[in-house]
Amino acid sequence: MNNTPSDLLPVSGNALTAHPQLDTAVRRFSSLYGLDYLDDRTVGAMLAERQADIRRTSYGALVWVSSLAGTSGFIWFLWAGLSKPENIAVAIGPPAVLIVLAVAGFVRARPSGSCGTRTSRATGTCSLRRSLTGHRSRTSLTG
Repeated sequence: MNNTPSDLLPVSGNALTAHPQLDTAVRRFSSLYGLDYLDDRTVGAMLAERQADIRRTSYGALVWVSSLAGTSGFIWFLWAGLSKPENIAVAIGPPAVLIVLAVAGFVRARPSGSCGTRTSRATGTCSLRRSLTGHRSRTSLTG
């Protein structure tokens, strides 16, 4: 699925500047989060990057393997714990390792431009999510 910025954006920058009050509000919002929301190319690139991150973290092989390892580890952990083994450490050791590997896989699959990093704040990659949720953290550029 190859999306162009025009496919990703339902409203263009020209449409936003057509209405004076909306133009003022968008410019104020843009200065608040450090990203020009009137520039279709910049916003389209940001949305395409976020969409690629979501696709990678939702459907990637690492996510599937981590899900499988975590599920099998959890089921094995419950089965081993409820079967009253003689040596509990030997019974729950392997499933605990699977669960740890699954957690490590999920952490590794996390999107690369996560909020709170210097590069994501400088490029504004997290400002759209913050704006939609109404969240302003202490790590944002404007405080």
